[in-house]
Formats: sequence, C-alpha cells, structure tokens
Amino acid sequence: MVSAFADWVVAGSRRALRERAPSSPSSLRTLAFSIAGGAEATTPARFCEISADTFADWVTPCYPSTAVPAIAIGSSDGAMMHLCAALGIPWLPRTFLAPVRRHADPDDVKVDVDLGRRIVPPPLRERRGRQVHQMHDAN
Repeated sequence: MVSAFADWVVAGSRRALRERAPSSPSSLRTLAFSIAGGAEATTPARFCEISADTFADWVTPCYPSTAVPAIAIGSSDGAMMHLCAALGIPWLPRTFLAPVRRHADPDDVKVDVDLGRRIVPPPLRERRGRQVHQMHDAN
C-alpha cells in the first residue's frame, strides 16, 4: 500500500491519492499527505530565491495576447475562477502561496513561527511591493 501512495505522489496525481486515502489507515493517510505537501513546498534555504517578478513573467504568457473584454485580478476563488474561464476573462493572481517544507508536528505552531522568523530575513520582510504572511494550517 505504501508503494502505491509513493507512486501517486511521484506521478503528481492528487486525485488518485484523494480517492484511495479514505479507505486507508489514518497513519498511512497522514504520511501520504505529508509527502504530497512536502513535494509541493520549497526548502527553507531556497525560500528567499522566490521572486514575484519571475512568477509574473511565468503566469502572464499563459494567456493569449489578444484583446479581451476584461481581466480579473485578485485572490483565487473557485466560483470566480470558473466564471472567468466561462467568459474568457484572464484571471491574474494578486498573491501566490509559497509553501515551505519543514519537518515538525503539524499541530506545533511554535515551530512554524520560529521557522518563519528564521527564513524571512528583515530586508525581505521590508522589501517594497512584497509582503510575507505566515499561515499555519493544521488540516
């Protein structure tokens, strides 16, 4: 069973993981979701390399360079994303999530706060045009 979860994570198939996870033992589900979450995250050492400008350069060419009736800029919301897609309106994110890999109990908020203080140096916290918000999601 563990190798099957590892295959899904490596293949990037969250759907397969979600479909199988409910019937799996709790500890195995926790392990599988920890691996999947960690695979999406950057390392603390590479966090400062994340560039909003590089992200913008990547996301804007995803849209055709034709005239459009409108654009949407803001937070990702499921309903808004579907509406924009249906109307052919490009949606540009106002923010983006940059998860950071860490090895700790998911319920240990203090570890997350300490990690945030350590990996976000003061110059980055104060950089014009950028805000860093720490999020702790124990789910």
